[in-house]
Amino acid sequence: MKKTNVLLLIILAYPLVVLGQKKEAPSVDSLLEQKWSVEKKRHSMDYPMVHNGLVFPGLDIEYAIEAKTGKKLYFDNNEHQTRIRQLCKDSLVYYKSDFVAIVVNIYTGEIISKELQKGRASLSHSPSFIKDSVIYLVQDKKKLQAYNFYKERVLWEYELQPGIYDKFVVNDNQIYFGGREKLYCLNKYTGKLQWSKPLEIESNMILNYGILYVFTENKGLCAIDITNQSLNWNISKNYNQATKIKLKGDTLFRGSKFAVDLNGNLLWIQESKGGSFHADKYSTISNNYVFSYYPEGFSGYGTPFILDKRTGELLYHDWSDERFYDPRDEGQKEGGGTQIIHWADNVYNNLLIGATNGKVYCFEIRK
Repeated sequence: MKKTNVLLLIILAYPLVVLGQKKEAPSVDSLLEQKWSVEKKRHSMDYPMVHNGLVFPGLDIEYAIEAKTGKKLYFDNNEHQTRIRQLCKDSLVYYKSDFVAIVVNIYTGEIISKELQKGRASLSHSPSFIKDSVIYLVQDKKKLQAYNFYKERVLWEYELQPGIYDKFVVNDNQIYFGGREKLYCLNKYTGKLQWSKPLEIESNMILNYGILYVFTENKGLCAIDITNQSLNWNISKNYNQATKIKLKGDTLFRGSKFAVDLNGNLLWIQESKGGSFHADKYSTISNNYVFSYYPEGFSGYGTPFILDKRTGELLYHDWSDERFYDPRDEGQKEGGGTQIIHWADNVYNNLLIGATNGKVYCFEIRK
């Protein structure tokens, strides 16, 4: 049965959790034991990617880190190549920013780059693996291109006004992306428009068994059947923006703010400041926990917390000391907290991996 406009106002039956009560929750290092840390070659506020036992820092494109040991494995090192090939069956890693796109063959160290527009060529996004030689690029916020980087050729492009977001998802034959007014579906081989739907896309998109999940400005969290473009259900309430949603098993998470099942039923909601939309991009999910931060303005500092994935209950709050406070940042902090660790999207073999401006960290989840 389809649901529409599932209002989150009727949530009194659900347990609400209030953060900020530090004395009632043990510190996060009661759960997390640091296993290793590695200095990054380039300082940047990026999100690492974990894939088949390898950690890829977002800005350092010359090496990966073995998740289990913390050892750097360089792509152009013959000795390291043996271990890289043992761990990873995929070879092409795609790094991107608003100004440059880079593809690295981790089996050979070959680097291919394409300038997208004039500007500082920083890589601000988490890297990703690609299966073939075609990547999808957003040019000037208003043009989507399919680009073969080996042939250095644009296969097709689709332009529209107003500008599109750099958020899309690809399946076997289609590519779906969001504009400021619509959701679009194109044939990924030709770039021809197949359909569009009036939705203001705000988050990443998740495609799961023919249902597209996305957070929108005008309808909140939506589940769209891509076969007939119908809206199966949506959850709407004024939660400002949502920058990131995640799917773990049969549950959708809007950062640390709320969780719903795949039928649109609310499982829990966080009404505290730690569940604000600012924490969406800092959140990651394991089998049992939601790891997140409440940021202190735009200082790069914040307070970590951990929720029960099933109930949203606050379990752990803040570090027990200032181990992640960088004294070089004195005077730049707007409030309390320590350096925010940008968690990778997934937890690997009970290892939680993240990065600050200058280091990559690995923690083992004790319980």
